[in-house]
Amino acid sequence: MSFFRQFAALALAVCMGLVLVGCESGKTTAPGQPTLDAMIITPGTVDVPISGTRALRVTGSFSDSSSMDLTSTSTFASSAPGVAIVSPAGVVTAVS
Repeated sequence: MSFFRQFAALALAVCMGLVLVGCESGKTTAPGQPTLDAMIITPGTVDVPISGTRALRVTGSFSDSSSMDLTSTSTFASSAPGVAIVSPAGVVTAVS
């Protein structure tokens, strides 16, 4: 599998994990409070050279048309640590 496809698979896994974390049951919002409609991870796909890094950014889109940077409150993980690792701050490093 090419590096680009491996990185795209990693990015998809990170996105899915972030969406699942945002969908925890039992959380409620007060009446009138905006709700989270979508989480956008940028960049969606990118080529990173071996030992290169790329920072991910997570933006939340809310029901009141507002948006907020959620990067610092997001949890990141790599599903393929032999290909790329990701720091708790969302910085991806290509390792092979």
